Amino acid sequence: MKDTQPNPEQDVPSKQIPAPGRSFSILRLEERVTAIFSIMAKLFVISVLIVAAVFVARELSDSSYYIQNIEVPEAFQQAGFSGNTIATRISRKLNEIIQRASTVESAISYASASAKSDVSVDLIGVGVPIRGIIELIGNAVGIYRKNKITGEITIEGNTMVLELEVIGEKPERFEAPLDSSGNWGVPLKTLVTDAAETILKYTNDDVLNAYYGNALQNGEKVIRLSKFRLERYKGNREKEASVYAAWAQGLVHQKKLDEALVKVEEGLKYSTEEHRLYNVWANVLRGQKKFEESLAKRRLAFAKLKPTDSKKRRAVIMSGMASTMGSLGYGDSAIYYLEKAIEIDPDLSTAYYNQSLHYLRHKHDTTRFFELLETSLVKGIDAGFIYRDEDMKGMLSDQRMVALIRRFEE
Repeated sequence: MKDTQPNPEQDVPSKQIPAPGRSFSILRLEERVTAIFSIMAKLFVISVLIVAAVFVARELSDSSYYIQNIEVPEAFQQAGFSGNTIATRISRKLNEIIQRASTVESAISYASASAKSDVSVDLIGVGVPIRGIIELIGNAVGIYRKNKITGEITIEGNTMVLELEVIGEKPERFEAPLDSSGNWGVPLKTLVTDAAETILKYTNDDVLNAYYGNALQNGEKVIRLSKFRLERYKGNREKEASVYAAWAQGLVHQKKLDEALVKVEEGLKYSTEEHRLYNVWANVLRGQKKFEESLAKRRLAFAKLKPTDSKKRRAVIMSGMASTMGSLGYGDSAIYYLEKAIEIDPDLSTAYYNQSLHYLRHKHDTTRFFELLETSLVKGIDAGFIYRDEDMKGMLSDQRMVALIRRFEE
């Protein structure tokens, strides 16, 4: 028998050797996928941090004011007058004043704390509001919100008391007597109005001045606010001049024309370029029945307007021009200027009011008179002013007037 030697090359099965570079490609693919996911995760974290930083910065720099939950007695809560409810009422009153003052373009945003929706995060099983966390962060780094408004309502004997504080300002106290029936609604309404006006005094006195002067035409309130504003803006000569103009107009509302002229002259010492001073001067002259001189001052006031002055300021002077034209007996010209004033500022309540008077006096058109008077009330004129206006006395007994005033009386 012939011995045969095994041939390694023939008898040992050959191994499958991977094609060159195949394993290497898979490994590199896995590495690339891992790297891509790592980069995406990092980008996601960075994006979240950027969004969070922007949100925090926006919240801490928010210029709008918000009314925190007003503290109230337990009895108020049970009667349906919760702190959130009262804060919301104050917020609504603020926005109503802004609308009636026809100064929406220069207004600041106001909201109750309950209206500012918050988002809670789960922190160790406890829901924590994000805005609360942000405020804590701001306080920790020395950034404090300057736009919070806080208050507390209490009952002291037969008086309802509100203590209100706009952060950074001196707290103020308001009182309203309780009626014998124990109805809290009436004194609460008074305190809500006091609160809204005080908030505007400290945060946007221009709006409050327009509300007192244009909508209410209340000389006493205009003068009281003007004294506060003079202290607040001491050293700002342009602002001081405009405040003296407001003070003078308050005196015009009180029929104190000589005193009003003194305030105009005081204001001119601070600035001879303040158009409001000349417009009020025209009102004084009109009250003194110096109509030609009044018209000349109106034109000067219009010439003193700056390109940056609001459309409302232009419309106010145009409306005043119409009043003087009417006093001179130029009824058609008066209506023309009032239409121009309304064209410039369709929300100027006094323009509609004056236009209603011109249709009554010069056109003897009572239908159009009532239409325009109603529009002026819708736009913000105070219904109580109609009782004080000498030009309206002949119409107060008219049943249409009685019904119209009743609709708008607060």
